[in-house]
Amino acid sequence: MKKFELFLILILLQVSLVYSQETASIIRPEPFPVQEKGLTQQFYSVNFDAEGEAAVAAKLTVQNIAKENLSSVKIEIPGNKIRMINIVQEYYKTNKYCIRYEDACEEFDNGCIRYKSKCAEYGEQRAWPPLYSIVEYSEERLSNSILYTLKLPVEVSSQDAATIVLFYKSEDYAYSTVLGRFKFAFETIKLNTDTENVRVSVSVNDGLYLQGVKSKVSYRESFATAEKAIASPLISAQSDYLQQFSSQVGYYGEFFKEAKGLDPLESFIVKGTYATSWIGLNINKILISVLSLAVVFGLGYIILRKSLAKSH
Repeated sequence: MKKFELFLILILLQVSLVYSQETASIIRPEPFPVQEKGLTQQFYSVNFDAEGEAAVAAKLTVQNIAKENLSSVKIEIPGNKIRMINIVQEYYKTNKYCIRYEDACEEFDNGCIRYKSKCAEYGEQRAWPPLYSIVEYSEERLSNSILYTLKLPVEVSSQDAATIVLFYKSEDYAYSTVLGRFKFAFETIKLNTDTENVRVSVSVNDGLYLQGVKSKVSYRESFATAEKAIASPLISAQSDYLQQFSSQVGYYGEFFKEAKGLDPLESFIVKGTYATSWIGLNINKILISVLSLAVVFGLGYIILRKSLAKSH
């Protein structure tokens, strides 16, 4: 009888282990030298398929607070199986406009006899829409990541911001367990700058089930359009597809996680589960229900046996 009770206790411990699940965390990776200055915004749209591959759209906005122009950026992407599709820089042309006019003498004869209004001070404003250029880069493989050095086609002046849009795929962020069930742990890019805000949106291909999502919305068409827009080797300087894609990075998805105030060399990890079937997605709940019923019946059996023993 004591062996049976011990068995029930072990079952309850197993149930508690199966039920516990971590969703998101911030980690501090192995550092590379902090050289650049700036405050960064990071946005990600991550889409997983039935083989565990992640398609990642990332948008990084790095403010240049240094006195000199910013001509290159270093980024470290976690993982060993990164397949970079393309990287582009988003930038704007500027138009001059007059801030302040003043009258200037145009004709003089013992004093000014004719004045003409002229611009005394000019300002600049961004010209819409944004433009795009392909970013050349070099890569260096580290132990568990790839370090990319990005050469910006358009240098960024002091107090302005560099906007970089990346599209890559990786098999590093998800692994299969049982019954078509996948666990994923997506890790954001590591930069040697402070990061004010990180936003990660996650979605899965049509026909897959994402944990924590009650209503399924198809994002595959949006991602397919995004791939065509940014994967082309001939990027048009002015592209409506790229502009739409860039504006929605971090908002494609079925659930969202955010982090704020990351120090240089910190990254943000978003964890979750998806599956190819409803049973695969809910196998933990099914097991918990079955084990809980087994515990209830087992306890009932013990109580019944003890009652019968006392009656005799």
